[in-house]
Amino acid sequence: MAPGAGSCPDPAPSPDRDPRVDDYINALPDWQQAICAQLRELIHAADPEIEETIKRTVQPYFVLAGNVCALLAAKEHINLFLYDGAIVPDPDQIITGGHENTTARHRVCPWGPASSPAADHHAAPDRRQQPRRWLAKAQSPPRAGGSKLRDAAPAGTLARVSNPVASVLSDGTILELVRCGRIRIDPWEEDLVQPASVDLRLGDSFRVFHNHRVAAIDLREPPSGLTEEVVIGQDESFVIHPGEFCLGRTLEWVELPDDIVARIEGKSSIGRLGLIVHATAGFCDPGWKGTLTLELNNLTRVPIKLYPGLLIAQLSFMTLDRPALRPYGSAELGSHYQGQRAATESRYEGGRAVARARHEG
Repeated sequence: MAPGAGSCPDPAPSPDRDPRVDDYINALPDWQQAICAQLRELIHAADPEIEETIKRTVQPYFVLAGNVCALLAAKEHINLFLYDGAIVPDPDQIITGGHENTTARHRVCPWGPASSPAADHHAAPDRRQQPRRWLAKAQSPPRAGGSKLRDAAPAGTLARVSNPVASVLSDGTILELVRCGRIRIDPWEEDLVQPASVDLRLGDSFRVFHNHRVAAIDLREPPSGLTEEVVIGQDESFVIHPGEFCLGRTLEWVELPDDIVARIEGKSSIGRLGLIVHATAGFCDPGWKGTLTLELNNLTRVPIKLYPGLLIAQLSFMTLDRPALRPYGSAELGSHYQGQRAATESRYEGGRAVARARHEG
């Protein structure tokens, strides 16, 4: 059954169902309604005493002596965020993100072929103490023989897939991932969140080129000491002259988990004034930690004045199909720019890196 075909059956009235959660689910496309309905049943099957509520204005939360989990609809999938006691070993790789996070993990639930996880109805005597651990169990593959919940589930709803749908993150998902600590942006201001990106501001560190120091830039033997850092005050301006190229940095420090990448892009209004924000280095690997170096270029015939704190770029986020085996910053990668704070000059090794790779090979 394709997305949009069929509809999610209305659950039977129950005192533990919040009508505001019904409203949230009923406003979604049919295929997302089906996934949310199944997740909802699994959550209550994990512990019947779990209650529903709405937090952050519209988002469904399931609580029992604290947050157990939350639902968040994205464009191409449903996110199930697991909190507190749901941070348990995951040998079957049910959890798709946040494996190293200490406060929350999540599972991406895309549309897929008919199959569904089954709930474990064999509750232990201490289930009031560990409801979240059972919720993690409820996301496990079906046991032999199936269960009432699996047999009653609408056909073609939730699929257990090893490769979740990769997509650009929406504003709601970005907000949730920042709030639960999976993405870190410091300083953080929610007002800078756009529909599918976060606006970034200009920092106070720049690097200017001293072209007179070299006759040419030889990429087999890259020169050192070609740039000089310039730090300006909050009320000072930095002038980029026509045709000039220099490096800057973002005010914000950014940290990414091992299953999310980001791209830094210029803002349209800035580009229309003739200022290029990045030449080629627009990609942020999973595992990145640091400020972002900007490659600034004035394409006009008049000088452009820049000031610290001005909106200068935007950062969008995308999910990987699975966590990176070697995130940026891993010891064996020799990640040159991990942890950078100031505008950082090129650490390109050119021919030296090629020669070293041949020697080690």
